[in-house]
Amino acid sequence: IREGRKSFPSGHSSTAFAGLGFLGLFLMGQLAVFRGKHGVWSMTVALAPFIIAMVVAMTRVMDYRHHWQD
Repeated sequence: IREGRKSFPSGHSSTAFAGLGFLGLFLMGQLAVFRGKHGVWSMTVALAPFIIAMVVAMTRVMDYRHHWQD
């Protein structure tokens, strides 16, 4: 039963991507990333929430809490 429960999608990862993904998109809009007004710094700030969400998802797999296919 424990192995079967590992195949469910992670609530931590889902919440991280939902919240931090919205934050990243909001920052992209506020910093005008795709309008060319700012340089690499604004792109880095806007992509940071996505990177944090990916780290959350990877740690769930590395801790053997979920399978990588989820």
